Amino acid sequence: MKFRITIALLAIAGLVSCKRTPEDPPSTKGTLQVNFTASFNGQPMVLNSVYSSALNYRIKPETVKYLLHHFQLKRTDGSYYEIREAVNINHANATNGFSIQLEPANYTAVKFGLGVDASMNNADPNLLPPSHPFSTNQANDLHWNWSTGYIFAKFEGRADTSGTGSGNLDRLFFFHPGANTLYSEVELTSSFGITTGQTRTITIDLDVNKLITNTSDTIDLKYDFSTHTNDNYPLAERFILLMRNAFSIQ
Repeated sequence: MKFRITIALLAIAGLVSCKRTPEDPPSTKGTLQVNFTASFNGQPMVLNSVYSSALNYRIKPETVKYLLHHFQLKRTDGSYYEIREAVNINHANATNGFSIQLEPANYTAVKFGLGVDASMNNADPNLLPPSHPFSTNQANDLHWNWSTGYIFAKFEGRADTSGTGSGNLDRLFFFHPGANTLYSEVELTSSFGITTGQTRTITIDLDVNKLITNTSDTIDLKYDFSTHTNDNYPLAERFILLMRNAFSIQ
């Protein structure tokens, strides 16, 4: 009797083991890779290198970093889809960017906030998880401890403002804009699609030369070379307006 029971149990076990387990359906998603680069008047920008700029000045960028909020894609029907809440870019890093898996779709533009929106700008960054791009752990030098809110961008370096093209780089400059009134959105037109199983790469470039000169304005570093926002709000506003137009999508 015991032998027959054992045989029966083995037979049942064999049937169970032969039964196929359900498999997950294949993914229909594709990957979007978003890269951020910096250039200077059309050439790759390398920090601590010297470049020729407007007014026959020479300029050496030493710090270029900024915060982006609510990174969105524009659908073909005109609606927007947020794919990344916060992005922290530092061009001292070898690479900057993120990737995300998306369902197949076509898009016509990307949009993001330059800086940090008022709700988060007025909140306590210590309450954010350490991995958040705007936390004090990730953006410790882009938040004022002595004031309220974030520094939306840091552009620092040295310049030769002699106009001779061969003077000393003795003009220190820094631009630290950051105020609720300076938060603004940038939209870059670009048609692209996400395909199942494929990776689509887009590159968003910041032309550092355009941070101080564009068709609308030129900041003369001999006279206008520093702002912590509150101590020189008009210059911070000029800088943000220039920065908004310094981005392009490749």
